Amino acid sequence: MNFKNIKLVMFDLDGTLINAYKAIQDTLNYTLKQLGYKNQETYEEAKRAVGLGDKKFIEKFFKPEDIETALKIYNQYHVSIIKDKTFLMDGTKEVLSYLKNKGIFLAVTSNRPGISGFPLLKNLGIKNYFQKITFGDMVQNPKPHPQMIEDTEKFFHVEKNEIIFVGDMTIDIQTGKNANVLTVAVSTGSSYFEELENLHPDFLYTSLFDLMKR
Repeated sequence: MNFKNIKLVMFDLDGTLINAYKAIQDTLNYTLKQLGYKNQETYEEAKRAVGLGDKKFIEKFFKPEDIETALKIYNQYHVSIIKDKTFLMDGTKEVLSYLKNKGIFLAVTSNRPGISGFPLLKNLGIKNYFQKITFGDMVQNPKPHPQMIEDTEKFFHVEKNEIIFVGDMTIDIQTGKNANVLTVAVSTGSSYFEELENLHPDFLYTSLFDLMKR
Protein backbone atom coordinates (compact mmCIF):
# COMPACT_ATOMS: atom_id res chain seq x y z
CA MET A 1 0.00 0.00 0.00
CA ASN A 2 1.32 3.43 -0.90
CA PHE A 3 1.70 5.71 2.14
CA LYS A 4 3.35 8.53 0.22
CA ASN A 5 0.78 11.21 1.11
CA ILE A 6 -0.47 9.66 4.37
CA LYS A 7 0.36 11.39 7.66
CA LEU A 8 -1.96 9.55 10.08
CA VAL A 9 -3.13 5.94 10.42
CA MET A 10 -5.89 5.19 12.92
CA PHE A 11 -6.59 1.66 14.10
CA ASP A 12 -9.53 -0.07 15.68
CA LEU A 13 -8.34 -2.38 18.49
CA ASP A 14 -10.26 -5.65 18.96
CA GLY A 15 -10.05 -7.91 15.95
CA THR A 16 -7.69 -5.50 14.21
CA LEU A 17 -4.60 -5.21 16.42
CA ILE A 18 -5.45 -7.61 19.25
CA ASN A 19 -7.36 -10.83 19.89
CA ALA A 20 -9.26 -10.66 23.17
CA TYR A 21 -12.19 -12.86 22.18
CA LYS A 22 -11.43 -15.66 24.64
CA ALA A 23 -11.22 -13.13 27.46
CA ILE A 24 -14.51 -11.62 26.29
CA GLN A 25 -16.23 -15.02 26.16
CA ASP A 26 -14.94 -16.07 29.57
CA THR A 27 -15.93 -12.73 31.12
CA LEU A 28 -19.39 -12.90 29.61
CA ASN A 29 -19.98 -16.43 30.87
CA TYR A 30 -18.65 -15.54 34.34
CA THR A 31 -21.07 -12.60 34.48
CA LEU A 32 -23.99 -14.74 33.32
CA LYS A 33 -23.22 -17.28 36.04
CA GLN A 34 -22.86 -14.61 38.73
CA LEU A 35 -26.33 -13.29 37.95
CA GLY A 36 -27.93 -16.73 37.91
CA TYR A 37 -28.34 -17.19 34.16
CA LYS A 38 -28.27 -20.85 33.15
CA ASN A 39 -26.99 -20.35 29.61
CA GLN A 40 -23.33 -20.06 28.55
CA GLU A 41 -22.33 -18.40 25.28
CA THR A 42 -19.94 -19.83 22.69
CA TYR A 43 -16.73 -18.21 21.50
CA GLU A 44 -18.33 -17.36 18.15
CA GLU A 45 -21.42 -15.83 19.76
CA ALA A 46 -19.30 -13.60 21.97
CA LYS A 47 -17.01 -12.67 19.08
CA ARG A 48 -19.87 -11.67 16.80
CA ALA A 49 -21.53 -9.53 19.48
CA VAL A 50 -18.70 -7.03 20.06
CA GLY A 51 -18.05 -3.71 18.36
CA LEU A 52 -20.61 -1.25 19.69
CA GLY A 53 -19.15 -0.80 23.16
CA ASP A 54 -19.50 -2.64 26.45
CA LYS A 55 -23.04 -1.55 27.34
CA LYS A 56 -24.55 -2.52 23.99
CA PHE A 57 -22.65 -5.81 24.22
CA ILE A 58 -24.15 -6.53 27.66
CA GLU A 59 -27.63 -5.57 26.44
CA LYS A 60 -27.56 -8.48 23.99
CA PHE A 61 -27.30 -11.10 26.74
CA PHE A 62 -29.01 -9.74 29.86
CA LYS A 63 -32.48 -8.63 30.94
CA PRO A 64 -32.95 -4.84 31.08
CA GLU A 65 -33.12 -4.86 34.87
CA ASP A 66 -29.75 -6.67 35.07
CA ILE A 67 -27.76 -4.52 32.65
CA GLU A 68 -26.14 -2.07 35.08
CA THR A 69 -25.13 -4.79 37.54
CA ALA A 70 -23.90 -7.03 34.73
CA LEU A 71 -21.83 -4.19 33.30
CA LYS A 72 -20.04 -3.63 36.61
CA ILE A 73 -19.34 -7.33 37.11
CA TYR A 74 -18.22 -7.72 33.51
CA ASN A 75 -15.76 -4.80 33.53
CA GLN A 76 -14.23 -5.71 36.90
CA TYR A 77 -13.69 -9.35 35.98
CA HIS A 78 -12.53 -8.59 32.43
CA VAL A 79 -9.72 -6.36 33.66
CA SER A 80 -8.55 -9.16 35.98
CA ILE A 81 -8.13 -11.74 33.20
CA ILE A 82 -7.16 -9.80 30.07
CA LYS A 83 -3.44 -10.02 30.73
CA ASP A 84 -3.38 -13.82 30.42
CA LYS A 85 -6.07 -14.26 27.75
CA THR A 86 -5.25 -11.70 25.08
CA PHE A 87 -2.59 -11.55 22.39
CA LEU A 88 -1.57 -9.50 19.38
CA MET A 89 -2.88 -10.23 15.93
CA ASP A 90 -0.31 -11.50 13.43
CA GLY A 91 1.57 -8.53 12.02
CA THR A 92 0.60 -5.97 14.65
CA LYS A 93 4.08 -4.98 15.85
CA GLU A 94 5.59 -5.35 12.39
CA VAL A 95 3.01 -3.00 10.83
CA LEU A 96 3.16 -0.46 13.67
CA SER A 97 6.97 -0.40 13.48
CA TYR A 98 6.84 -0.10 9.69
CA LEU A 99 4.53 2.91 9.84
CA LYS A 100 6.36 4.55 12.74
CA ASN A 101 9.64 4.29 10.84
CA LYS A 102 7.99 6.17 7.98
CA GLY A 103 7.22 9.04 10.35
CA ILE A 104 3.47 8.44 10.25
CA PHE A 105 1.33 9.39 13.25
CA LEU A 106 -0.48 6.44 14.84
CA ALA A 107 -3.71 6.42 16.84
CA VAL A 108 -6.20 4.00 18.38
CA THR A 109 -9.92 4.54 17.82
CA SER A 110 -11.96 1.88 19.63
CA ASN A 111 -15.42 1.51 21.17
CA ARG A 112 -13.89 -0.61 23.96
CA PRO A 113 -13.98 1.24 27.33
CA GLY A 114 -10.76 2.72 28.64
CA ILE A 115 -10.89 0.68 31.87
CA SER A 116 -9.81 -2.38 29.90
CA GLY A 117 -8.40 -0.72 26.78
CA PHE A 118 -5.46 1.06 28.39
CA PRO A 119 -4.26 -2.02 30.36
CA LEU A 120 -4.51 -4.09 27.18
CA LEU A 121 -2.28 -1.73 25.22
CA LYS A 122 0.24 -1.62 28.05
CA ASN A 123 0.26 -5.37 28.74
CA LEU A 124 0.71 -6.22 25.07
CA GLY A 125 3.58 -3.76 24.68
CA ILE A 126 2.11 -1.48 22.00
CA LYS A 127 0.86 1.56 23.95
CA ASN A 128 3.95 3.65 23.14
CA TYR A 129 3.41 3.34 19.39
CA PHE A 130 0.42 5.69 19.60
CA GLN A 131 0.40 9.45 19.99
CA LYS A 132 -3.37 9.49 20.62
CA ILE A 133 -5.68 6.84 22.06
CA THR A 134 -9.48 7.19 22.13
CA PHE A 135 -11.91 4.71 23.68
CA GLY A 136 -15.68 4.64 23.52
CA ASP A 137 -16.28 6.10 26.96
CA MET A 138 -14.06 9.09 26.19
CA VAL A 139 -16.40 10.62 23.58
CA GLN A 140 -20.03 11.62 23.44
CA ASN A 141 -20.60 9.79 20.16
CA PRO A 142 -18.76 6.47 19.66
CA LYS A 143 -18.49 4.63 16.33
CA PRO A 144 -20.11 4.59 13.80
CA HIS A 145 -20.40 8.31 14.47
CA PRO A 146 -17.31 10.03 12.99
CA GLN A 147 -16.46 11.98 16.18
CA MET A 148 -13.50 9.79 17.16
CA ILE A 149 -11.89 10.19 13.75
CA GLU A 150 -12.69 13.89 13.51
CA ASP A 151 -11.28 14.61 16.98
CA THR A 152 -8.10 12.72 16.12
CA GLU A 153 -7.83 14.53 12.80
CA LYS A 154 -7.95 17.89 14.61
CA PHE A 155 -5.45 16.72 17.24
CA PHE A 156 -2.81 16.00 14.58
CA HIS A 157 -3.74 18.97 12.34
CA VAL A 158 -3.99 16.79 9.23
CA GLU A 159 -6.36 16.77 6.27
CA LYS A 160 -8.88 14.02 5.49
CA ASN A 161 -6.93 12.92 2.41
CA GLU A 162 -3.89 12.32 4.65
CA ILE A 163 -5.69 9.79 6.88
CA ILE A 164 -6.24 6.03 6.78
CA PHE A 165 -8.62 4.27 9.16
CA VAL A 166 -8.14 0.51 9.67
CA GLY A 167 -10.73 -1.80 11.23
CA ASP A 168 -12.13 -5.32 11.15
CA MET A 169 -15.89 -4.76 11.32
CA THR A 170 -18.69 -3.34 9.22
CA ILE A 171 -19.09 -0.61 11.84
CA ASP A 172 -15.49 0.46 11.13
CA ILE A 173 -16.20 0.82 7.42
CA GLN A 174 -19.31 2.84 8.24
CA THR A 175 -17.27 5.05 10.57
CA GLY A 176 -14.59 5.67 7.98
CA LYS A 177 -17.17 6.53 5.35
CA ASN A 178 -19.03 8.81 7.76
CA ALA A 179 -15.76 10.65 8.39
CA ASN A 180 -14.93 10.70 4.67
CA VAL A 181 -11.47 9.17 5.10
CA LEU A 182 -9.68 6.33 3.33
CA THR A 183 -10.91 3.12 4.92
CA VAL A 184 -9.10 -0.22 5.12
CA ALA A 185 -10.92 -3.35 6.31
CA VAL A 186 -9.09 -6.46 7.51
CA SER A 187 -11.05 -9.73 7.76
CA THR A 188 -9.32 -10.78 10.96
CA GLY A 189 -12.07 -10.06 13.46
CA SER A 190 -15.80 -10.17 14.08
CA SER A 191 -17.17 -9.43 10.60
CA TYR A 192 -16.94 -11.96 7.79
CA PHE A 193 -15.08 -11.14 4.58
CA GLU A 194 -18.34 -11.04 2.58
CA GLU A 195 -19.93 -8.63 5.05
CA LEU A 196 -16.98 -6.29 4.74
CA GLU A 197 -16.90 -6.63 0.96
CA ASN A 198 -20.57 -5.68 0.70
CA LEU A 199 -19.84 -2.28 2.25
CA HIS A 200 -17.10 -1.52 -0.29
CA PRO A 201 -14.18 -0.28 1.81
CA ASP A 202 -11.39 1.42 -0.11
CA PHE A 203 -9.19 -1.61 0.56
CA LEU A 204 -10.04 -5.07 1.89
CA TYR A 205 -7.24 -7.28 3.20
CA THR A 206 -7.06 -10.68 4.86
CA SER A 207 -4.07 -9.76 7.03
CA LEU A 208 -2.43 -6.73 8.61
CA PHE A 209 0.71 -7.69 6.72
CA ASP A 210 -1.07 -6.64 3.52
CA LEU A 211 -0.69 -3.03 4.65
CA MET A 212 3.04 -3.38 4.03
CA LYS A 213 2.69 -4.67 0.48
CA ARG A 214 3.11 -2.29 -2.42
